[in-house]
Amino acid sequence: MNSNRTIKISAVFCLLISILLCLLFGCDPEKEYEISFKRRSPQQAAVVALKSDNPDKRYKALREIAKSKSFKDEWAVTTLEVIARTDPNASIRALAVRTLGRVGDARVLKALADALNDPSVRVRSEAAWAISQLNFSTIKASPEILSKLKENLKLTLTSDEELDVRINSAKALGQFKEQDVLFALISALKDKEFAVRYQAEKSLVKLTGRTFYGNADKWIAWLRQTKNPFEYAGTIPPELVKPKLNPWQRMREKMYRFYLDWQGPAKQ
Repeated sequence: MNSNRTIKISAVFCLLISILLCLLFGCDPEKEYEISFKRRSPQQAAVVALKSDNPDKRYKALREIAKSKSFKDEWAVTTLEVIARTDPNASIRALAVRTLGRVGDARVLKALADALNDPSVRVRSEAAWAISQLNFSTIKASPEILSKLKENLKLTLTSDEELDVRINSAKALGQFKEQDVLFALISALKDKEFAVRYQAEKSLVKLTGRTFYGNADKWIAWLRQTKNPFEYAGTIPPELVKPKLNPWQRMREKMYRFYLDWQGPAKQ
């Protein structure tokens, strides 16, 4: 009698364990469950990210590298570059590109420039965003790499169908004090999307210290008669300088901005 009861209890216990495993890992009988109490190192994750045939495992391993303190190490940057160029999964390439952007030095420029030509919209968007976050005043890179990066940004600004790519390309070009960049940004003032025109004007202001409120014809006329358009780069045009606000006005301004953010763009 006791023996039968023990068997029944054991069966119920095994059933509960099976249900728990299904809830945790899914109920695919062909799936291999890897339960380990020892966390793998970033280097071990890199091997999986590069060699696994399972895209989910590659993505998970890549996230481990991105979250580790080693993602700026030379081996990690090389791994990220390889994945950004060769992985067949666009989501994995996009994650690699975003992580490269966080590295933030000259080692990643070529990979990011190449990613602007990726067939995936998501990868191009991540590349343009990553480049827009870089500070080129602190990055020492070869003229060849910078030239390639600039040309790719100009191309995506004028011809990419993805809105975010064009916006971030316009923002990134705001760090290149070159005449052809000014012409590319002025051309973007005729973009069909306001967000692109707005960012192009911001970059022009940053590069020249002047503003013509998005008027491409006035920008062209000014540029043709100006010998050094970058003379006042980094300064705010007098007409854009906001008047100083008293504490009450600052609080009212913050409340208004909070209200607009809460309402969302569609209700502004």
